[in-house]
Order: sequence, then C-alpha cells, then structure tokens
Amino acid sequence: MNRHEPPIDETEWAAQERGLRAARTGTHHAMDPSSESYRALADALASAPIAEPPAGFAASVAARIAHDDARFERGLSRVLAGLFITALVVVASIYGGECLDLLAGRWGSGATGLVMAGLSCLALTWTMARLWERTRPG
Repeated sequence: MNRHEPPIDETEWAAQERGLRAARTGTHHAMDPSSESYRALADALASAPIAEPPAGFAASVAARIAHDDARFERGLSRVLAGLFITALVVVASIYGGECLDLLAGRWGSGATGLVMAGLSCLALTWTMARLWERTRPG
C-alpha cells in the first residue's frame, strides 16, 4: 500500500504544540499569531460541553412509540372490523335465506327467531360498548 502523505511542516507542528501547552497551563502571555490561534482552538475544544440526552429521554421516546403503535393498531382494527362487517352483510344477503330455511327445517320455525334475537343482542351490546368508549370522559 503506497500512500502519498504530505511532509510535516516543523514550524506549524511547533506552533500547534506551543498553543496546546499554553491552553493546558493557562498561560496567555504574548505568543506568535499562529500559536495563539491554536491556543484559542484548544481552549474552545476543552470548554465544549459534554452533550447528554435529557433526563427521561429514553422513557419519553418509548412512550411516544407505544402511543403511535397503539393508534396504528386501533386504526387497523377498525378497518378490519369494517371489512368483516361488510363481508358478513354480503354473505348474509347471498346465503341468508338458504341458511334461515335450513335452520327452520332442522330445528323448527321458533329457532330462527331465537337466532335472530341472539344476533341482535350481540350487535346491540357491541355497539353500546363502542359508544360508551367514545363518550366516556378521560
């Protein structure tokens, strides 16, 4: 591996060393301009604050991600529930009459009314629970 590195300028190196030494010892006596600029640079680097994340940073990021994930999942659940209900209505409109006739023939005409009452109670309970969640304070 053949790299071409520029030669080291001894006067520039010495100015850097004088500036660094002056910054470490705190001496600010008259220096040449190049050493003074390196001293100012070394002082600035030494006084730079150490950056730390604020207290509770990880907890707040985790909470925000959890909130976003929950919101996404709620939205996805609503979409999937809507698709399921739509599919249920389509299937019921296509095959509902045949199912009711089969149910009435198998268990009698009274069973059809009981099944419809049970499904109505189920739908009403689910709807009321969703309404309660939306109107509940807090």
